[in-house]
Amino acid sequence: MGLTGLVTKPVSGVVDFTSMTVQGVVNTPQAIGKNRTTEYTIGIYFGVPVEVSWQYCNETKRVHLLLQCIRHLEIYGLEQEGLFRTAGSVDDIQDLIDKFDRGVSIELSEYDIDVVCGLVQAYLKALPQSLIPQELFAAVLAIGLMEDENTKITTIVNLLNSLTYVKKAVLHKVFFLLNAIYGKRDVNRMNSSNIAICLTGKIIFFPEYPPEANMQTIFEETAIVQTAIVAMIENFDQIFRSIDYST
Repeated sequence: MGLTGLVTKPVSGVVDFTSMTVQGVVNTPQAIGKNRTTEYTIGIYFGVPVEVSWQYCNETKRVHLLLQCIRHLEIYGLEQEGLFRTAGSVDDIQDLIDKFDRGVSIELSEYDIDVVCGLVQAYLKALPQSLIPQELFAAVLAIGLMEDENTKITTIVNLLNSLTYVKKAVLHKVFFLLNAIYGKRDVNRMNSSNIAICLTGKIIFFPEYPPEANMQTIFEETAIVQTAIVAMIENFDQIFRSIDYST
């Protein structure tokens, strides 16, 4: 299943990009309970809601950063060991962030695959709202606890159908890539659990746990949410062909 077939729809409330700054709190399983606040100069992508950058690319006939990265990784990266697990050059990732945000034409083949993976992770972390909104964390946690696979898949479909069209479309593309990586797991050493460990906290931001929170509970919840993401990776075709993209 390729990346085509999804129609880009207009999004209301599109803003002009300025030199404003935005502070976004990002929580990941590797930093549970600790706010990571990063200041971004707002450009085309980073620190900008996905609906806004999606619409901007549609109006200006650009290929969205995520689409460029996904296509590049699909063609050149699926067999590389440790995708999303091996760190890329911080300087090169920052160079790509700066160029993409200024609308500079970029040839991703000039960068290492790990740098492109790092760019995807940086983009997802910089979103003001995660692709699966944080307010759905409890629902995703409940999905991870489900034992019946069919019930789990049906519930995931219902959850995704509650999202905006853009978030559904972008999640389709992200999980298309993750499923393709999973399909090459014998070569790249990235099974669904490894992929989920690397990306769960970037697909859905974790809540801020209070200082007195039980660390064992936090680790258990992290593992449970990762189980839900694993289900989405392994059952990509069944889940995403059931999504309603008309709204």
